[in-house]
Amino acid sequence: MEKHAVPSTISGEHIAHAKSLGCLRDKTTADCFNCRVITGNGRVTNSQMQTITKAAELFGDGNMAFTVRLTVEIQRVAYDNIEPLRAYLQERGLDIGGTGPKVRPVVSCKGTTCHFGLIDTYALSSEIHKRFYLGMGDVVLPHKFKIAVGGCPNNCVKPDLNDVGIVGQRIPMVDNTLCKGCKKCGVISACPVDAAHLVQGTIAIDESKCIHCGR
Repeated sequence: MEKHAVPSTISGEHIAHAKSLGCLRDKTTADCFNCRVITGNGRVTNSQMQTITKAAELFGDGNMAFTVRLTVEIQRVAYDNIEPLRAYLQERGLDIGGTGPKVRPVVSCKGTTCHFGLIDTYALSSEIHKRFYLGMGDVVLPHKFKIAVGGCPNNCVKPDLNDVGIVGQRIPMVDNTLCKGCKKCGVISACPVDAAHLVQGTIAIDESKCIHCGR
């Protein structure tokens, strides 16, 4: 059953200020907010996670949730606890944010470690995070701006649905002088989209079908 919104005891001005810091009002409460802890690209260290869980215990209701942009949301933080929460996190190298018409936290898949991954998604997304999320943190844009880094054409983090999307690809280059025209071709067997075929005894790639997956 859907919970009805609870009237707020916080002024609109204060709600807007909280949002600018990375805290969205929890409509099921009168004065609490859900505050988003920035992870950079979805990865956190053991010590960082301990900091976040302790912060949730000290300043929220003890619960956390992961957002679709890979931030960790500390739930039900009273308005008066927002600044103390922020100070607690900043003292330990973390911060809240990720709301409003700005560059949003960068999303990355696990392409660096995933066996389908074709690029170092962690290194690239970390660089993008530093250059654009942190570097343009004070720049107000016409609308929120989202960036995602995907390690392969499997499209797990949906880069093409972001304002800027990067997709790792491996473009096949065929040297027909080396092709022996094997009747059991490993490339043809591995191709997931039926783009590879034997044509006149040698392998050919149909570029209209190839998704550059590297398999």
